[in-house]
Amino acid sequence: MHDFKGRDIISIEDFDREDLMYVMKTAELMETNDYSDLLKGMIIATLFFEPSTRTRFSFETAALKLGAQVITTSSAQFSSLYKGETLFDTAAVIGGYADVLVMRHPEKGSAHALAAGTDKPVINGGDGPGEHPSQTLLDLYTIMTEKGTLDSLHIGFVGDLKNGRTVHSLVTALKFFNPTLYFIAPKALAIPEEYKKMLDDAAITYHVTESLDEYLDKIDVLYVTRIQKERFSDPAEYEKLKHVYVIDRNTLSQAKPDISIMHPLPRVGEIKEEIDDTKNAVYFRQAWNGVPVRMALLALVTGKFVLKDERTLHRLVKKNVLVSIGTDEDKKTLLPEIQHMHQLGYNIYATDKTSKFLAASGVPNTRLHKISDKASKPNIKDFLAEKRLDMIINIPTGKGGAEDTDGALMRKMAIGQQIPLFTELQVVRFLMQALD
Repeated sequence: MHDFKGRDIISIEDFDREDLMYVMKTAELMETNDYSDLLKGMIIATLFFEPSTRTRFSFETAALKLGAQVITTSSAQFSSLYKGETLFDTAAVIGGYADVLVMRHPEKGSAHALAAGTDKPVINGGDGPGEHPSQTLLDLYTIMTEKGTLDSLHIGFVGDLKNGRTVHSLVTALKFFNPTLYFIAPKALAIPEEYKKMLDDAAITYHVTESLDEYLDKIDVLYVTRIQKERFSDPAEYEKLKHVYVIDRNTLSQAKPDISIMHPLPRVGEIKEEIDDTKNAVYFRQAWNGVPVRMALLALVTGKFVLKDERTLHRLVKKNVLVSIGTDEDKKTLLPEIQHMHQLGYNIYATDKTSKFLAASGVPNTRLHKISDKASKPNIKDFLAEKRLDMIINIPTGKGGAEDTDGALMRKMAIGQQIPLFTELQVVRFLMQALD
């Protein structure tokens, strides 16, 4: 799962939860240790065909801090793309010069086109309104270092949620950490329906509003984005919306005292400078975090770094457990064990009757629909296919019928996906002792 050598970093959708945490731990080590000779003798090509300050400089700084050399182009007009060369051909040539290619380009899907032309790792530094995976990783790293966890946080997004690639990628990654999300935007810039559907399928709670004030007292992290002038075809529409939300000290007075204000930068008036010296402003630290995170990516895709102590990784990852218990007697018998798992911080998912029983017993859980109920979301089949479950406790009724048929399908898929499966009461009890 964690074999990053030679891997393209193009979409955050290519990461599962443990991949994300693997990068987080690697970045932490990059920040706290000296790896100045790790990429000695290697060359990193930075191909930036769209304006960039933080992404380009932090990738180049990361490469230099690891001992690599950097070759670069900063505009399409200074490359053969200006003459009509395809990205495929560009990659075929530059791949012969460099060990890793990092690219920013204004067209969605351009990173895939570049990767098709070379067997060298390609890292997407932003493809127009598409994705920006390394920004997502540094955003996650910032949240983790500021809040001490990525799990079960209340995270708000405000600004241009329609065009914001940083928002789209971060929302996609956060689905693995059971957040509650708040989307704050005018209707013209609302979060696209495809992301709401993704969250519905993943059983993630979210709220959509045009009011900045409505949920401020609940939000742990407020991710502010600028209204992107370059994405508007009508200048008048941009002028109407550009300062629709402004974060100032009055905003902070209505928020949780420890709210963290993030921004991918640059800002253009949506966060007042009076916020900069408050404990809540983390956006400059967020930008600085780009260096250790991008060091981690370069170290991993070149195969020069492997995280040896995976026990540390597993301590960082909160597990998702699906519980499906057949008889009422077995539900009552295992209730103390399930309560204990919840107290240990596990995210509990359950099938219909088990979910109702656990909720009535005071155990928070998320209901998943059975595999046979194909049209209903969130569905066990999707969670298994995406490897979003780390453990399954399934105690069959032993009486046959539809429930056991569904259980058999679930057990078969779990085995195929190599997800730990427990089907006996006594084994589950032993498991609880092992977790302690």
